[in-house]
Amino acid sequence: MVNPTVFFDIAANCEPLGSISFELFADKDYSRIQKGSQIFICTTKTEWLDGKHVVFGKVKVGMNIVEAIERFGSRNGKTRKKIAISDCGQL
Repeated sequence: MVNPTVFFDIAANCEPLGSISFELFADKDYSRIQKGSQIFICTTKTEWLDGKHVVFGKVKVGMNIVEAIERFGSRNGKTRKKIAISDCGQL
């Protein structure tokens, strides 16, 4: 069985940045993910999150968009532009 793939179209200050596609892991329960939930896309090891959050998938396409989002970051955790998911769905 093929794992589902979902996409997020990303915008910065309402300007399209591009799309990120994720392959979802088949062994996870997605029923708890709901509108208003936060997700993390981690680009380095984050062992302090182990056991606290569920790893639900892996970026398959669009890592360049993830890296572009990182460049809008700051030391205080706020982004220099408003980053938003402008559209999403299952492929």
